[in-house]
Order: sequence, then structure tokens, then C-alpha cells
Amino acid sequence: MDRFSIIIEKQSQLESIIKQLGFMPFFKNTIEGFSIEEMTPPELLFGDDMENGPWQWKGPIISNWQSAYG
Repeated sequence: MDRFSIIIEKQSQLESIIKQLGFMPFFKNTIEGFSIEEMTPPELLFGDDMENGPWQWKGPIISNWQSAYG
């Protein structure tokens, strides 16, 4: 199992991963498997109900502790 074989289904999981790794790209990039997009089930990525998904979680995560979005 490589270190990027992670499934993100909760805001707390995303926060933990960012704290552990130091940063986390939202979208797929040249490092295969190293993005929120690739670690999140497609149905949760942008959250249909405007609450349950990393797209919605990024604001509270940034507000709650020392992180940035860009």
C-alpha cells in the first residue's frame, strides 16, 4: 500500500491528512494519487447538499487553523 492510498469521507480526515503531510493539492497533478480530488469519492468531491464535501470543507479548515488555500 503506498502512502497515498487514502479515502477522504469526512472533514476531520482531510484536516488530519493536511496536518500530517504539510499541504495537499485539491486537484489532480503530476504526482499520481496526491490530491484531494483523487482521494475523495466522486459523489462527495463538490458535495451535492453544499455541506458534505471537501469543496465546502476547505473554508472551515482554513478558518480553524494555520493553513492556506491557493
